[in-house]
Amino acid sequence: SELLAEIDDIPGPSSAPLTFDAVADCTYLQAVLSESQRLHPSVPFSPKSALKADVLPTANPDGRKLAVEAGATMSFSNYIMGRSTKIWGPDAAEFKPERWLSADGGSYVKADQFKFPAFNAGRRLCLGMDMANLEMKVVLGTLLRRFTFELVPGQDVRPATALTLQMKHGVKLFVAERK
Repeated sequence: SELLAEIDDIPGPSSAPLTFDAVADCTYLQAVLSESQRLHPSVPFSPKSALKADVLPTANPDGRKLAVEAGATMSFSNYIMGRSTKIWGPDAAEFKPERWLSADGGSYVKADQFKFPAFNAGRRLCLGMDMANLEMKVVLGTLLRRFTFELVPGQDVRPATALTLQMKHGVKLFVAERK
């Protein structure tokens, strides 16, 4: 796969943990992680409370706006947004890391924060986003250099309703050392 080819091109023994510098330019690895977060966000919904009354614009065809009272709580769902064909197109349900790459496939392209709010957006954007992405690249890259992973067949793999995304029955994998 393209992901394994990119990881295997990183110099050094496959048994050694990767460094931040080693994965910094792994664009396909970042695309895989972003696509994973799009479909399986760590925080599946995000409630927000209004500190004061406000009026929000809406996408209603008649142009109506939405009045929000002080203290009202509203939520948006990263989980649903990540699967929305209105946001991501007709292939929204597909795992497609290429959607995060430039047309020539050479560079990673960030999505608009409000389209992809996995780390929140605007003034509330997570300060640790870049560090978290770098840590995920190091961990996933290190694991994929050393091991193969295969889903145990016959599992009921579906999410559980919780503050953070969890699997209802866990996920069982066969793990083997790569040859």
